[in-house]
Order: sequence, then structure tokens, then C-alpha cells
Amino acid sequence: MGRLLAQRRLSIQMSQATLAVRLGVGQSTVSKVERGVQRLDVLELRRWLDAIGGATLTDFVALVEECLATQQSAWHAWSKARPGRSSSGAQKARRKLQPK
Repeated sequence: MGRLLAQRRLSIQMSQATLAVRLGVGQSTVSKVERGVQRLDVLELRRWLDAIGGATLTDFVALVEECLATQQSAWHAWSKARPGRSSSGAQKARRKLQPK
């Protein structure tokens, strides 16, 4: 999610410092969110999207879902390409990550 927010910010040529001022937070907070170190709740995400413009909350969530589905497909393809190389712990982790 942070990468998508960063991509949008960069696409409109906005600095982290400028976004931080618009949001009333420190530049380090913007950096942490974009790197995935800090998460946003729904209200914060909505404020963030308003500050960078573009997608509505609904559209952004759909985009995140699409990205997650792509990642899960890639993970599934990778795990099938490595038969017999997984420990039981890794197999359990894969099952947890696969869509239900």
C-alpha cells in the first residue's frame, strides 16, 4: 500500500516534505508509511488520498486488492516451481498466504 501511495505522490511531483505539511505530520511519518514501516487506519488513508488527489478510497482499495492478488499468484507460481524444497514450516506459511 505504501508503494502505491509513493508512486502516486511521485507521479504528481510532490515531495515527502510537501505531503507532510499537507497532512500535518512529519516527513519521517510519510517515509515510514511509504516504506511499509507504519500503517494507516482507514481515516488516515482517506486524508492521505485527499492530499495527493487521484483515487477515491473505494478505487484505491480495489487497486490494493488487485496488487495483492497479483502477488499471491506470483507466490503460488514460485512455490510450484520449487517442488520438494520446502520445509513443513514454509508449507504452512504458504497455505496461510494463499487466497481462500
